[in-house]
Amino acid sequence: MLRVGVIGLGVGEQHIYGFNQSVHSKTTRICDNDTVKLADVSARSGVKDTTENAADIILDPEIDVVSIASYDEFHAQQVIMALDTGKHVFVEKPICLTLSELDCICDAYERSRRRGEKLKVSSNFILRHEERFLKLKKRIEAGELGEIYLVEGSYDYGRVGKLTNGWRANTQKYSVMHGGGIHILDLFVWLTGQKFEPHSSLTNKVVTSQTKFRPNDLILTIGKFGDNILGKISANFGSQTQHFHQLKIYGTKGTFIHDCDSASYFFGSEPEVVRERDVTPFPATMKGDLLPGFISEIVSGAPSSIDFNHIEQIMRTSLAIEAQALS
Repeated sequence: MLRVGVIGLGVGEQHIYGFNQSVHSKTTRICDNDTVKLADVSARSGVKDTTENAADIILDPEIDVVSIASYDEFHAQQVIMALDTGKHVFVEKPICLTLSELDCICDAYERSRRRGEKLKVSSNFILRHEERFLKLKKRIEAGELGEIYLVEGSYDYGRVGKLTNGWRANTQKYSVMHGGGIHILDLFVWLTGQKFEPHSSLTNKVVTSQTKFRPNDLILTIGKFGDNILGKISANFGSQTQHFHQLKIYGTKGTFIHDCDSASYFFGSEPEVVRERDVTPFPATMKGDLLPGFISEIVSGAPSSIDFNHIEQIMRTSLAIEAQALS
């Protein structure tokens, strides 16, 4: 039985239940620096061993897996500590906020490999677990949409109050691309099977310009997935919408459009366009849904569906987009 420690009890509360769904793991210790939240989650989850200090979990010899859902600015340090103490790591995106942090994480991962440890490191790219997108990937792979030539996506945050009054407003180097747009980036890499190369990125700050939220609230990037697929991704954190993931996938035989409260496939062109509505429930996943699979990969030694190399690649691309937008 793998013993899990969870750090950060916002989204992290769902990690507790996700790990406990597996017959091979159990959440045995939890951490948050908010004592009220810590007590409330302890009461709801039944996890009695609590601490306000993340190091207590990371350095605990009884813990096998560290699950990190703390504020973004703490992710890198906690991931490095966990790797250096021989722990498997599941971390909420982003894994870090700067290129130097990512390089240090890579060094820590390589140190673990040289010690002969086969540690699993994964992240919560949950969109690829949505049934609606699983069906889309199968249809793309079956050739139903033909050759994909253009993908467009927008991570519309739709929660301006949380942005301006929550922890993001106080986080040094917070990025809306790392914090949200990275989900669309990962989804498109998964759907197309191609790495994204950003060609031009822009940013602005209009919606939150008169608030205490310091970073830009919109980043838009265009580039290519592989040789022939053009891509456009935006992280629109000032959107006056519900929280949603807008997608358009254009192929030579068909198109998939995913908008607020609707998803449709289109085949053919006028005057003979055929529209096929997708009524698969969305969203239908919880933040802990990837965790039983992550534990199974640790126990079986099977290749990870979202492994360290993939996380590194996605993070480097997100950092490149951010740097390009700010240059």
